[in-house]
Amino acid sequence: MERYETGEFESGGYNWKLVIYPSGNKDKNVTEHISLYLAIEAADLRPPGWEVHAIFRFFLHDQIRDNYLTIEDTQKEERRFRGIKLEWGYDKVIPLKTFKDARNGYLVDDTCVFGAEVFVSKQRSMDKGECLELIKESITNKFVFRIENYSKLTTDFYDSNSFNVGIYKWKIWLGPNGEGIGLGNYNSLHLALANKSSLSAGTKIFAEFTMRILDQVNGRHPSAKHNCQLQLLAGGLVPQAICMVGTDSSQSVLPI
Repeated sequence: MERYETGEFESGGYNWKLVIYPSGNKDKNVTEHISLYLAIEAADLRPPGWEVHAIFRFFLHDQIRDNYLTIEDTQKEERRFRGIKLEWGYDKVIPLKTFKDARNGYLVDDTCVFGAEVFVSKQRSMDKGECLELIKESITNKFVFRIENYSKLTTDFYDSNSFNVGIYKWKIWLGPNGEGIGLGNYNSLHLALANKSSLSAGTKIFAEFTMRILDQVNGRHPSAKHNCQLQLLAGGLVPQAICMVGTDSSQSVLPI
């Protein structure tokens, strides 16, 4: 077992748990030691931007002498638990050799006892901020939206099937009769997120894409390249996250 999470316990009005790496936290390149962390329940950090400051210490029970090894910050420094940092603790709590030595009393009959004391010192809503995740190498994909019986289309918009690029699902919207100032004279094409319901309110995605309408006779394919930011707002204010491809004067790409 690489990682073990205890059941939740309450302190200061919040739910916490211990996270134990019996053989060391491999993500921190720790070996031959036990790693131990305190984690807050993410659902308790409401509303968004809420943060909790806490002072804590850990205990490891010596079952032979019935006392405790205490692990704590000697400066008793507050730790700030928030959406992007749910865990605090120690990468190297105790060497495995020391822990497993029966004479020390920490592991008896294959049983050990860890504990924690948590003091919530303050809680507040932090100033608005944003977390930006950079993609080292761009992810590209091609998708073809083939429409049969185009002359018989009657509704304002048609959706393509969804397709994957990176961790997101996308789709293309076609407006056969255009929209806005291009209504009745142009086609409209949109790039939209297909799985927007899985994103948190306020999520922003930056994308670069090119749309083309294939010329099936001459091979001259009209296209438009676009950079955009797709944002999903709270409360359904923007029910779809859309970027539109258009000319300088309209949200359209090709005359009808």
